[in-house]
Amino acid sequence: MKSMQRKFLNSFELLISKNPFVIRPHVLITSSKEGIKNMLNHALFVCGSLCQGMVHHKLLQDSILKVSPAVTQGNAYRLEVGYPVFSATGTNSIQGELIELKATEILWPLLDQFFSFSEDKLEKSLFHRKPIHVTTDSGVFEVFAYSINPTKMPKTAKLILDGDWRKDIKLTAPVTTELTVDEADYIKKLGKCTGREIVPYTPLTRELEKRGIVVDKGRRPALTKLGKEIFHYLG
Repeated sequence: MKSMQRKFLNSFELLISKNPFVIRPHVLITSSKEGIKNMLNHALFVCGSLCQGMVHHKLLQDSILKVSPAVTQGNAYRLEVGYPVFSATGTNSIQGELIELKATEILWPLLDQFFSFSEDKLEKSLFHRKPIHVTTDSGVFEVFAYSINPTKMPKTAKLILDGDWRKDIKLTAPVTTELTVDEADYIKKLGKCTGREIVPYTPLTRELEKRGIVVDKGRRPALTKLGKEIFHYLG
């Protein structure tokens, strides 16, 4: 993921805690189309790392009004790092969560930043924020979801054939869970260092090089594309 996403990860909770906006009453607006309830302004469908119990859920937890199990149509792909991403294009049943949010005036710009989405630069965006229909025990709702830009799909991403990303994760754990504490700390140091800083070579460097996580840049070790993805998901 891009460096601005890492900046987002480090500052998200602080920004939310200092949110100057007044929380508006939670109101469902029912559309006249097939009884679908419009929640585009204050709800988000997520699968993967933002779900409860997953690595990035803590970024939203202080801004959540309610979380409900939800299902929609689409596809789920496993990134090389082992975490899933959602695509609104597809025919699989994708299980996830409908998250009802407060303080959306500040949340949407932050979420757009997290997902590298820009309405002005759709072709360059990593994800697109799209309205989709999701089903919960309470009915059918129209909400936003971040769907990966097909042109930005990594070649190493693999389609989860039945869409059941939770089962897939249980069968094959993400790379982050296989790291030792020392390995994770070393990756974090590399991910956080600036151009002027140098993280020294250690025996860990060679081991991580063998696994395609670190690359020798001549005078200094650096994270590969996989390494950067791992850094993003280390939280």
